[in-house]
Amino acid sequence: MQSQHTVDPAAQAVTERLKLEHQFRSGANWFFWIAAMSLINSVVGFFGGQWGFVIGLGITQVIDAVFTGQGPSVVGPMLTAGVAGIFVACGHFAREGRRAAFIGGMVLYVLDSLIFVVVRDFLAIAFHGFALYCLMKGMHAKDQLDGLPAPRTVPVSLASS
Repeated sequence: MQSQHTVDPAAQAVTERLKLEHQFRSGANWFFWIAAMSLINSVVGFFGGQWGFVIGLGITQVIDAVFTGQGPSVVGPMLTAGVAGIFVACGHFAREGRRAAFIGGMVLYVLDSLIFVVVRDFLAIAFHGFALYCLMKGMHAKDQLDGLPAPRTVPVSLASS
């Protein structure tokens, strides 16, 4: 005997919305990770470390290389912080649902990927590709959310009968 299993359409719609909202925020958060790892890479390099995170930006590594050994200067760290700040701004505006922030940040990250293509850092290229995929999934989830009907609110009475 087969049991009949009915799915509540309202519950299914809520579940789908929550899934898309999570995917959207997760995608936008990649901008924050990119900025943070780039700053960490720069700090490690400043103190003579020989390792770094592949998620970091290539341009900040170029900035660090150009300004290392040129005496005490705030120019390199300021440029690195500025570039990281751009990605933080992309993350902030992407989390607000602004599609242009997703697109602009992804274009910048693709351009940054070209640095790794030139130096043939295949691990960094692959990771940049993965991060771009996650960013695209976030933007796509936001597009899907925008296509859903607005959630209905149900008035709740706090008074007991």
